[in-house]
Amino acid sequence: MLTVLLFLVFLRPDPARKPLPPADSERIQAAHMANIRSMASNGILLSAGPFNDTPTTISGIFILKAASLSEAQRIAASDPTVLEHRNIVEVHPGRGPAGIADEYFRLHKENPATPEGMAEHPLCLIYGATSPARLIDQLHSEGRLGAAGTIEDGGGLVALVIFKPGSVEDARVSWKQTLPSNQDNSASSTIIGGAPLTCCHGENIESPRMAGSHDRRCWPCGSG
Repeated sequence: MLTVLLFLVFLRPDPARKPLPPADSERIQAAHMANIRSMASNGILLSAGPFNDTPTTISGIFILKAASLSEAQRIAASDPTVLEHRNIVEVHPGRGPAGIADEYFRLHKENPATPEGMAEHPLCLIYGATSPARLIDQLHSEGRLGAAGTIEDGGGLVALVIFKPGSVEDARVSWKQTLPSNQDNSASSTIIGGAPLTCCHGENIESPRMAGSHDRRCWPCGSG
């Protein structure tokens, strides 16, 4: 499968974040959504959405196209929630399927009123696996995989897996079944919960909590 360089961005709560008056929160959120729409219109943003895990470790996620890690870091750091010291950014380079979001943007260019057609997709972050491709291939062969990509920054996070639409509980069971069959004791996951996930044009859907790996995604290519 042909893959391309992408950047996975986590917006994490700024440790110095303090409660804000409602008017300030609304102003920052409006600016944040305007930035999301601008990045999508410019072909930079492929996906975006918030998480509602408790306690919150990830405020939101971006999947970006950029020429380099430094460029992706610059783009992510320009989000209003970062400039206003509500979030900090964590950027991971990786590879994902070529053509991600092409069909989504083609349909919306032809007809801006095209429905988003979004659904709940449990999302799993894989840490420490010696062979994430083998884990991903098994999920694909069993018809459980919506999309996946590898992370290439040399850290503990090695892959991102997006399950086809379904419940968090089913995804958790699938993941536990996949690990033993691959005999990869080095692999682990962190599944945290999403809440409304927002696609790059601002449509919201609801998502439950998942334990052990991240649990939400808006993937506009329709790969699920």
